[in-house]
Amino acid sequence: MHRRLKALFPDYSFAKDFLYHSSGRALMDRYGANPYRIVASGKSRFARVMRKAAPRIQHRSIERLWRDASISVLNGLSGEQARIREVRLRQSWEEFLLHDERKIETAAEMERVYEQLRKRDCRLPRAQQGVVSTLMLARIVAETGPLSDFSSKQKIIRFAGLNLRERQSGKYRGKTKLSKKGRTSLRNVLDQAVLPLVKKSALFGEYYHRKKEQQKMPGTKAIVAVARLFLKMLFGWYKSGQAFDRNRVFACETSYKMAP
Repeated sequence: MHRRLKALFPDYSFAKDFLYHSSGRALMDRYGANPYRIVASGKSRFARVMRKAAPRIQHRSIERLWRDASISVLNGLSGEQARIREVRLRQSWEEFLLHDERKIETAAEMERVYEQLRKRDCRLPRAQQGVVSTLMLARIVAETGPLSDFSSKQKIIRFAGLNLRERQSGKYRGKTKLSKKGRTSLRNVLDQAVLPLVKKSALFGEYYHRKKEQQKMPGTKAIVAVARLFLKMLFGWYKSGQAFDRNRVFACETSYKMAP
């Protein structure tokens, strides 16, 4: 799609994700991202149309789009060439919209199935604001299968390939690293699950930034450490069958039981 966009609008200077937000969607809906149509409408009308279609669009974005379009039309495509390229771009755009709609429908179906599973196994966690959503829980359980199949945290950690192992051969002792022999797709989902949780004010923010700043751990390794902790937390949450308790996340079981 972006190759077709650049063929039609060669001086389009925005990042790829701009097209998928409200301003980019308005540009596609109203003008097909066709710089010839943008320029033909006139700057004032273009600004009005874009503000009406995307009320939050910034003035500088409108100015930049107009500037990009004004430069692009200097390439001098014929009207028919521009029309054909716009048609091809719109075809790709319609395929994207269909795909996006299917993703939304699939997400809703996964949430529905997860709630049905919770009726069969009441220990499955509920969504917790600021921790994990129903969709993310559904995605995780889709990768792990029944959590009741795992008898310990170590086994589910190993299943995900987040267990540590040391490379050795004879007298050689290498570095201790992740095995990565488990389920790759589960690790990918866990990475997505913990990403919002490592902001300084979030659940694992202090833990993550301590790993980076005090222990000088690279960001990617720190995320893996958070993913391990998150999976352990989720499994313990499931095994307890109780509501989420923030105080238990960073407390060992013994000290938690001794607390008043």
